[in-house]
Amino acid sequence: MSNQIKKAYTLQIIAFWVNIILLATALLVVLQAKGPDFASSPTTNIAFERYAIILTLAIIPISLKLFHSYHLKTKSLKQNTFIKKYTTAYYLRLIIFDAMAILNLTGFQLYNSHNTMYLTIMIIFALFFCYPNKQALQNESENEKSEND
Repeated sequence: MSNQIKKAYTLQIIAFWVNIILLATALLVVLQAKGPDFASSPTTNIAFERYAIILTLAIIPISLKLFHSYHLKTKSLKQNTFIKKYTTAYYLRLIIFDAMAILNLTGFQLYNSHNTMYLTIMIIFALFFCYPNKQALQNESENEKSEND
């Protein structure tokens, strides 16, 4: 495995775990700020909850599928270009999930909505489908070597 692949994989692993830890910490901070009786006042915004549910349920498969499609399109590129585009797409996918989680956490903070708390937890679990794939990076370098032989 080349040095560039190792570096890209290591950065993706670090970004992945930092992302998970930050989102989980943000959820715990919001839960702590609400206190144990956060659901005692039923002040919720039904419209916000509906849109949050629809957006979250749509964004999870869409972002995973877009990343997969983009990955298949970039497979034929040279190794250096492939790694740059793969890494950019990987971070973009994490940013999409983060933006949706922040929206849900904001809704939880503003409207005391249990649904947005559960949606944030669902996004954190969906992030585990974004675990960096060393094999995808290695296969590309092996394909390039076989083409050069």
